[in-house]
Amino acid sequence: MSLVEKYPDGIADILRERGVNGDEFVIALESDIGPDGQFGKQWLLATQERLFVVRQDNGTPEVAREVALGDLSRAAAESMVGAGVLRIVSKGEPEELLRYSNARGRQFGQAARKLQEIITDGKEAFHDEEEEERVCPSCSRPLPPDTKVCPQCVNRRKTLKRLFTYMIPYWKLFALTIFMGGMSMLTELARPLVMGALVDWVFTESVPHDASPAMVSLLAKLGGQNLDSGAGRHSELFVPLLVILFSFAVLGLVNGLIMSRITPWLAQILTRNIRQELYEAFQRLGLKYFDKKNVGSLMTRVTQDTQSLNNLLSDALPEAFWMIGTFVIITGVLLAMDWQLALIGLIPGPLVMAVASWFFRRLMPNFRRMWSRWSRLGSVVNDSLSGIRVVKAFAQEGREISRFSDRNNELFDTSVTIERYFWVMMPTIGFILGAGTLLVWYAGGIKILENRISLGELMAFTMYLGQILPAFRWIGRLNQWITRSLTACERIFEVLDTTPEVYETDTTVSMPDIKGHVVFDGVTFGYDPNKPVLKDISIDVKPGEMIGLVGPSGAGKSTTVALICRFYAAQQGSIRIDDVDIRDISLHDLRRQIGIVLQEPFLFTGTIAENIAYGKPDATIEEIMDAAKAANAHEFIVKFPDGYDTQVGERGSRLSGGERQRVSIARGILHNPRILILDEATASVDTETEKKIQDALARLVKGRTTFAIAHRLSTLRNADRLLVLERGEQKELGTHDELLEAGGLYSRLVKMQSEINQIKAVDG
Repeated sequence: MSLVEKYPDGIADILRERGVNGDEFVIALESDIGPDGQFGKQWLLATQERLFVVRQDNGTPEVAREVALGDLSRAAAESMVGAGVLRIVSKGEPEELLRYSNARGRQFGQAARKLQEIITDGKEAFHDEEEEERVCPSCSRPLPPDTKVCPQCVNRRKTLKRLFTYMIPYWKLFALTIFMGGMSMLTELARPLVMGALVDWVFTESVPHDASPAMVSLLAKLGGQNLDSGAGRHSELFVPLLVILFSFAVLGLVNGLIMSRITPWLAQILTRNIRQELYEAFQRLGLKYFDKKNVGSLMTRVTQDTQSLNNLLSDALPEAFWMIGTFVIITGVLLAMDWQLALIGLIPGPLVMAVASWFFRRLMPNFRRMWSRWSRLGSVVNDSLSGIRVVKAFAQEGREISRFSDRNNELFDTSVTIERYFWVMMPTIGFILGAGTLLVWYAGGIKILENRISLGELMAFTMYLGQILPAFRWIGRLNQWITRSLTACERIFEVLDTTPEVYETDTTVSMPDIKGHVVFDGVTFGYDPNKPVLKDISIDVKPGEMIGLVGPSGAGKSTTVALICRFYAAQQGSIRIDDVDIRDISLHDLRRQIGIVLQEPFLFTGTIAENIAYGKPDATIEEIMDAAKAANAHEFIVKFPDGYDTQVGERGSRLSGGERQRVSIARGILHNPRILILDEATASVDTETEKKIQDALARLVKGRTTFAIAHRLSTLRNADRLLVLERGEQKELGTHDELLEAGGLYSRLVKMQSEINQIKAVDG
């Protein structure tokens, strides 16, 4: 969205008097809150050199503030309760410039970053930020949850065209299915002609008055006599014509069996390939993407969306080919047989399509609502099953059942609405088609009585009509499939089109041997760009140095180490490793040399050995055992009947917390990283287990650059330096003794923890 909006001519006039041309503005935004805090109008306007705040009291604009950008050191947008504030810092003093409602927060957040970029000459420009607009830029409708695709504006033809590109590698099989379908279609088209001949040549007294010479010649050969006279029944044709009908049935069976082998395989392999590509896309996406999504929604895309896609490929598209081909060919045949009856028989067609169109205009919003509610239902199931121990511990089974029931009922209501539409639509279409068939029998019956057509011709005509009319009825079914399947395709393609993490670029630096020199230089970051979590963090960490991160909960400690891993990109400032900007380092090289031990270690379903070797899949059993011994894990592992082949269960549920932690440390030791991150690695274990883990960690940190987070400050006594954070700001930096002597925040935290420990000792 542009930062330059249309502004009243009166504002342009008063600024022109100050030597400012409107074309110079890089920012021109209207605020919807006045200087008195009530709803009103103010304008923020800026060139590359000057900043203006213009007020409009009683419709007359006036310049309330003019600032030279060269006098500013910082500009920032801050979110408050019900409103936001744009602040500037001039000569070290912060100042509120203007306010705006939260509805305008995104635009003013962009404006603040643009101002900061100008102030710092682009050195603090934001990087890699993807701000989501929650309304469609084309139609201004709100976007559905968990998607950026507007269903109203999506190009369905483009989606289908993209889907067909997946068929290109299998074009030969696809062509074979078309050929076999064409053969089946021809046999079905020939059947009414033979049935008509059976009625007219065998069951009645004469040859049709307008029988084609080719038909007469063919039947004469079948009957072994001259049929030109056309007198009498020709019973000798009875068996040959039945044989022909039987051969059509056999040919249809053979075609069906061949198609049953090819079509499902083709649909399944295309679905498999797209499902595989979808999962690979998930693996390439950064954490920022997953922070904004719920697991249930993403699982729905891998399961239900790909299944809907398979239904489209295996059922809807083949039937579409069949019906469209049948419709085109039989329409020509009907017109050739009797154009008057054909026009009467096709009268219901446009009416059926109009009815189907009317229904589907009302069904589309319900389809989108159904997919959204499927996603919400999946999220509830995932949350409940993932946290089943917490549910049981707090006896909240009833609450979870209620949550599921609410989501299930929402899905039920939407599904019932959709099905009711179809139960009304299909009988309505059936009635229209039935009425059309009766009209044909009425008009055709008159022609038979007037001896203008034969009974066999009318029967053949009605059989053809019986084949073409279901095509109109099928429109409803096709639209149902197409609508559901294209909705699924859109959701899948949205993931595939999401910008992944950049592993390699033209400027990427390969660093297979990182030394571990880490520098934070004025780093500012926020998950919401307008709400920074870290503010201007600067620290120079030497190779092999251990840095302890200290501060209250929410101070930004975990965010700091997440930036080192490049899970997120700093929005201002830079992080350098061995004097190379972290954004320029090959992501594979960077993360291959970073090891993480978390407070709640995650173990994958599999064996203990497989989990230890997760970062080094080709490790030998000897290497795995050496890592386990270094992590003080070997002793408890060999006590299991299956030893290193013991299954850990889902998320390591068969191991205790301390055992999971030591397996995680063994994984880190085997990974042999140059930079080590310890995030509350001993927070959730007993004293004896903590001692074992501390011994393992002491071996792990040797010779590595280490960033350690711990609430138990005593565990950080051995750190070379401590970085103390509070509300995202860097408060103190120094050794344990230096910070105690300084008497600042760290000293207060140590004192508070000592008092708590004394209370615990007394209680014990």
